[in-house]
Order: sequence, then structure tokens, then C-alpha cells
Amino acid sequence: MARAKSKTTEPEPKRSPLSAFVHHQQKAVGETGKAIGSLFPKEFREHTGKAFEEGKAGVTALINGVVNGVEQVLEKLRCSSGEEAESKTKVKVEVEDNE
Repeated sequence: MARAKSKTTEPEPKRSPLSAFVHHQQKAVGETGKAIGSLFPKEFREHTGKAFEEGKAGVTALINGVVNGVEQVLEKLRCSSGEEAESKTKVKVEVEDNE
């Protein structure tokens, strides 16, 4: 009779119930993705992967553009408020009480 090879794996770290649930769900999604991916030809998977990378690059470029635009507006606001602060000078006024 052939013996099944036992994997020598380290015991899983103690997790909270929610953390354990999330961990197992992530593994399940990963395995499901591999199962679905095995149904498609290698070229399809390669092109799909490249398409996702291009989409990710596009979203990254969009977000970076928005961040740069916000930074430019903030810099203009800082400069204009700095000019106002420089143009304002404090003047000490003494008031005499005439009673």
C-alpha cells in the first residue's frame, strides 16, 4: 500500500474569527481564479494580464494627475495667503481715557 506524502507545514498562526474568515476567503478566491484561468488558453491569459496592467497604469496616471492638480491649487492658495500676510502690518494704537 502506498503512503501519502505528508506535507510538513508550520501550524497556522492563531487568528481572530474574522481574520481567519478573511484569510480563507482570500485563498478561496485565489484558487477559484486559478481554476477559471486554467480553462483559457495561455495566450488569452497573457493578453488579459497585459490588459489589466494597462488599465492599472491608466488609473494610476489619472490619480497622479488629480493629485498634481490639487497640489497646484493648494500651492496657489498658500502663495496668495502668504502675500496677504506680508502686506498686513501691525500698528500699535494707544487709547487715552478722557473722563
